[in-house]
Amino acid sequence: MKVRFILIMALLLTVVFFTLQNTELVAVRFLLWEFQLSRALLIFLAFTVGVIVGLFMGSTAKRGKEKPPTIIPPTPKDAYDRNANP
Repeated sequence: MKVRFILIMALLLTVVFFTLQNTELVAVRFLLWEFQLSRALLIFLAFTVGVIVGLFMGSTAKRGKEKPPTIIPPTPKDAYDRNANP
């Protein structure tokens, strides 16, 4: 658990440094829209969307792996009773 926390924090720190070094304005064109925003914000938004999509895909993959409950056939009561007379 601690190793996972450290790796997540290192990844987030890397993303923060990368976005802080890319603060120029860029033009974004998507379908009929065109607007300008800072490159840092664009990178952060793309990262956030990627995390959300990854979490969604991970949760749907886990749902498909659920196994139905195993049905154990009943056994005679005497099979587990050590004091039973033959």
